[in-house]
Amino acid sequence: MTDTRINARRENMLVLSRKKDETIILRQPGCEDITITVVRIDNRNKVRIGIQADKKVTVLRSELTNESMDSRAPIGQISAETI
Repeated sequence: MTDTRINARRENMLVLSRKKDETIILRQPGCEDITITVVRIDNRNKVRIGIQADKKVTVLRSELTNESMDSRAPIGQISAETI
């Protein structure tokens, strides 16, 4: 991906820095909070995150968004095969 495309994406994106065990809370009036926690950062800078959300919230990796909505399971029902 070119730098131009990355910068275009970030134009409408809030970019935050977090260290291990630090969190980000997504809050919307009338909804339960969604908490995103940096669980681990390995020596290759691969980041493992944890997401706490209501079971009604669907959480997907971006590469899975092209699949049929019928095959998506709420966060509480995701299996190892889905991931």
